[in-house]
Amino acid sequence: MRDSQRSKVYACDHALVDSPYSKTLTFQEAAAFIEKMNNSAYMMRKYHHGKQMRVTVLRGRNAGHAGDSWTIGRFIKLGVYGRCHAMAIHELAHHYAGLGHQHDWRFAEVYLDMVRHFLGAEAAKFLREQYRRNRVKYTQPKPKRQLTDEQREVLRERMAALREAKAAKAVGAV
Repeated sequence: MRDSQRSKVYACDHALVDSPYSKTLTFQEAAAFIEKMNNSAYMMRKYHHGKQMRVTVLRGRNAGHAGDSWTIGRFIKLGVYGRCHAMAIHELAHHYAGLGHQHDWRFAEVYLDMVRHFLGAEAAKFLREQYRRNRVKYTQPKPKRQLTDEQREVLRERMAALREAKAAKAVGAV
Protein backbone atom coordinates (compact mmCIF):
# COMPACT_ATOMS: atom_id res chain seq x y z
CA MET A 1 0.00 0.00 0.00
CA ARG A 2 1.29 3.44 -0.92
CA ASP A 3 1.98 5.85 1.96
CA SER A 4 0.95 9.03 0.14
CA GLN A 5 1.01 11.38 3.15
CA ARG A 6 4.34 10.27 4.63
CA SER A 7 6.47 13.24 3.56
CA LYS A 8 3.68 15.68 4.46
CA VAL A 9 3.28 14.23 7.96
CA TYR A 10 7.07 14.24 8.44
CA ALA A 11 7.17 17.93 7.50
CA CYS A 12 4.57 18.59 10.21
CA ASP A 13 6.59 16.46 12.65
CA HIS A 14 9.76 18.46 12.02
CA ALA A 15 7.89 21.70 12.65
CA LEU A 16 6.45 20.33 15.92
CA VAL A 17 9.84 18.95 17.03
CA ASP A 18 11.43 22.36 16.45
CA SER A 19 8.61 24.18 18.25
CA PRO A 20 8.57 25.07 21.96
CA TYR A 21 5.85 22.43 22.51
CA SER A 22 8.22 19.45 22.20
CA LYS A 23 11.19 19.09 24.53
CA THR A 24 14.28 16.93 24.00
CA LEU A 25 14.36 13.88 26.27
CA THR A 26 16.86 11.24 27.32
CA PHE A 27 16.09 7.67 26.31
CA GLN A 28 14.84 6.88 29.83
CA GLU A 29 12.62 10.00 29.88
CA ALA A 30 11.19 9.15 26.43
CA ALA A 31 10.48 5.56 27.49
CA ALA A 32 8.80 6.79 30.69
CA PHE A 33 6.73 9.31 28.68
CA ILE A 34 5.55 6.56 26.30
CA GLU A 35 4.71 4.34 29.27
CA LYS A 36 2.80 7.19 30.93
CA MET A 37 0.77 7.85 27.76
CA ASN A 38 0.13 4.17 27.11
CA ASN A 39 -1.12 3.55 30.66
CA SER A 40 -3.13 6.76 30.99
CA ALA A 41 -6.83 6.55 31.80
CA TYR A 42 -7.58 8.66 28.69
CA MET A 43 -5.90 6.20 26.30
CA MET A 44 -7.39 3.20 28.10
CA ARG A 45 -10.87 4.71 27.77
CA LYS A 46 -10.63 6.09 24.23
CA TYR A 47 -8.45 3.55 22.39
CA HIS A 48 -7.86 0.44 24.52
CA HIS A 49 -11.51 -0.10 25.44
CA GLY A 50 -10.34 -1.04 28.94
CA LYS A 51 -7.68 -3.53 27.80
CA GLN A 52 -3.97 -3.08 28.49
CA MET A 53 -1.72 -2.73 25.42
CA ARG A 54 1.91 -3.62 26.02
CA VAL A 55 4.53 -1.64 24.08
CA THR A 56 8.28 -2.20 24.49
CA VAL A 57 10.56 0.82 23.95
CA LEU A 58 13.97 0.05 22.42
CA ARG A 59 16.99 2.08 21.38
CA GLY A 60 17.18 2.64 17.62
CA ARG A 61 19.37 4.29 15.02
CA ASN A 62 16.95 6.49 13.10
CA ALA A 63 14.40 8.96 14.47
CA GLY A 64 11.80 6.38 15.36
CA HIS A 65 10.03 3.27 14.23
CA ALA A 66 6.89 1.49 15.42
CA GLY A 67 6.42 -2.17 14.69
CA ASP A 68 5.16 -5.56 15.74
CA SER A 69 7.33 -8.63 16.08
CA TRP A 70 6.36 -12.17 16.95
CA THR A 71 9.27 -12.34 19.42
CA ILE A 72 8.78 -9.10 21.40
CA GLY A 73 5.29 -7.98 20.38
CA ARG A 74 4.53 -4.31 19.81
CA PHE A 75 7.61 -2.12 19.97
CA ILE A 76 8.87 1.41 19.41
CA LYS A 77 12.50 2.09 18.50
CA LEU A 78 13.73 5.59 19.28
CA GLY A 79 16.94 7.01 17.88
CA VAL A 80 18.58 10.20 19.11
CA TYR A 81 16.35 12.47 16.97
CA GLY A 82 13.25 10.57 18.09
CA ARG A 83 13.82 11.26 21.77
CA CYS A 84 11.38 14.12 22.20
CA HIS A 85 7.70 14.49 23.06
CA ALA A 86 6.49 14.88 19.46
CA MET A 87 8.28 11.81 18.10
CA ALA A 88 7.29 9.66 21.08
CA ILE A 89 3.64 10.57 20.46
CA HIS A 90 4.09 10.01 16.70
CA GLU A 91 5.40 6.47 17.17
CA LEU A 92 2.80 5.53 19.78
CA ALA A 93 0.06 6.92 17.51
CA HIS A 94 1.06 4.27 14.93
CA HIS A 95 -0.01 1.56 17.38
CA TYR A 96 -3.31 3.24 18.22
CA ALA A 97 -4.23 3.98 14.61
CA GLY A 98 -3.11 0.51 13.55
CA LEU A 99 0.22 -0.24 11.88
CA GLY A 100 -1.54 -0.80 8.54
CA HIS A 101 -2.66 2.83 8.44
CA GLN A 102 0.92 4.13 8.03
CA HIS A 103 0.43 7.94 7.74
CA ASP A 104 -3.13 8.11 6.39
CA TRP A 105 -6.01 10.24 7.71
CA ARG A 106 -6.67 7.84 10.62
CA PHE A 107 -3.06 8.06 11.84
CA ALA A 108 -3.09 11.87 11.50
CA GLU A 109 -6.35 12.05 13.46
CA VAL A 110 -5.00 9.91 16.33
CA TYR A 111 -1.69 11.80 16.36
CA LEU A 112 -3.49 15.15 16.59
CA ASP A 113 -5.74 13.86 19.37
CA MET A 114 -2.76 12.58 21.36
CA VAL A 115 -0.87 15.86 20.89
CA ARG A 116 -3.92 17.75 22.15
CA HIS A 117 -4.25 15.56 25.21
CA PHE A 118 -0.57 15.20 26.18
CA LEU A 119 1.01 18.46 24.95
CA GLY A 120 -2.01 20.77 25.19
CA ALA A 121 -4.47 22.73 23.07
CA GLU A 122 -1.85 25.21 21.81
CA ALA A 123 0.38 22.41 20.52
CA ALA A 124 -2.65 20.79 18.82
CA LYS A 125 -3.57 24.11 17.23
CA PHE A 126 0.02 24.44 15.96
CA LEU A 127 -0.03 20.88 14.55
CA ARG A 128 -3.46 21.44 12.92
CA GLU A 129 -2.07 24.56 11.23
CA GLN A 130 0.89 22.51 10.00
CA TYR A 131 -1.56 19.90 8.67
CA ARG A 132 -3.42 22.60 6.75
CA ARG A 133 -0.20 24.16 5.45
CA ASN A 134 1.08 20.77 4.23
CA ARG A 135 -2.36 19.54 3.09
CA VAL A 136 -2.45 16.54 5.43
CA LYS A 137 -5.82 14.81 5.57
CA TYR A 138 -6.82 14.17 9.18
CA THR A 139 -10.57 13.52 9.03
CA GLN A 140 -12.49 10.56 7.65
CA PRO A 141 -13.22 11.04 3.96
CA LYS A 142 -16.85 11.30 2.94
CA PRO A 143 -18.18 8.21 1.19
CA LYS A 144 -18.27 8.39 -2.58
CA ARG A 145 -21.66 9.00 -4.15
CA GLN A 146 -23.30 5.87 -5.52
CA LEU A 147 -25.13 6.37 -8.81
CA THR A 148 -28.33 4.53 -9.63
CA ASP A 149 -28.72 2.82 -13.00
CA GLU A 150 -31.06 5.63 -14.13
CA GLN A 151 -28.51 8.29 -13.21
CA ARG A 152 -25.79 6.39 -15.10
CA GLU A 153 -28.00 6.17 -18.20
CA VAL A 154 -28.71 9.93 -18.08
CA LEU A 155 -24.97 10.61 -17.86
CA ARG A 156 -24.23 8.24 -20.77
CA GLU A 157 -26.81 10.03 -22.93
CA ARG A 158 -25.42 13.42 -21.97
CA MET A 159 -21.85 12.30 -22.86
CA ALA A 160 -23.03 10.86 -26.19
CA ALA A 161 -24.73 14.17 -27.04
CA LEU A 162 -21.57 16.13 -26.12
CA ARG A 163 -19.40 13.83 -28.26
CA GLU A 164 -21.76 14.24 -31.23
CA ALA A 165 -21.71 18.04 -30.85
CA LYS A 166 -17.90 18.02 -30.65
CA ALA A 167 -17.63 15.80 -33.75
CA ALA A 168 -20.07 18.02 -35.69
CA LYS A 169 -18.08 21.11 -34.69
CA ALA A 170 -14.82 19.45 -35.80
CA VAL A 171 -16.34 18.51 -39.21
CA GLY A 172 -17.67 22.07 -39.68
CA ALA A 173 -14.26 23.56 -38.88
CA VAL A 174 -12.49 21.53 -41.60
